[in-house]
Amino acid sequence: KHEAIVLSSHKVVISAAKDEIVLLSAIDYLTGEVLISHLVLPYEQVDDWRSSTTGITLSIMDDALEKEFAVLDGWKAAREALWQLIDSDTILVGYTLRRDLDALRMIHGCGVDMAILTQRSAGGSLGRRHIALENLCRELLKFELQAHGERGLDCLEMAFAIRELVLWSINNKAKLTAWAKEK
Repeated sequence: KHEAIVLSSHKVVISAAKDEIVLLSAIDYLTGEVLISHLVLPYEQVDDWRSSTTGITLSIMDDALEKEFAVLDGWKAAREALWQLIDSDTILVGYTLRRDLDALRMIHGCGVDMAILTQRSAGGSLGRRHIALENLCRELLKFELQAHGERGLDCLEMAFAIRELVLWSINNKAKLTAWAKEK
């Protein structure tokens, strides 16, 4: 099993305004190896594909299924694929990690959340705009997270960005604290 894994996911809206995972990316935190980068077929009817963010539409999902691409069959299959790579000692790394875990309907006791790390470095609450993943990449890493037009944000690129942010934060704790307190 892997020692630490970075998670990133895209979610769509299903009934009762609940999030359902539609794309899962996981990379090894230590090596950067891509472990999972798969579409996930929602179990329920999708009310909002959030296509501007996810880049996924019903026709894209149907096309992937028709062409027999590797599509995980719902959140249970996505969760099972993840558990094949981790155990209770694996450190999960993410950005708003709780939302990813909620979408996978799982609990895991060992994690690093870049959004929480940034809030704690500030010694208080920062606005969503300040801790947005795109903003953290731009201001701390001097890296522009790419919006790919109709294709939305690249989930795998987000996983690598989260990894780089956490690595940067470990090596630049004083800089992160100074930046966060300034906001």
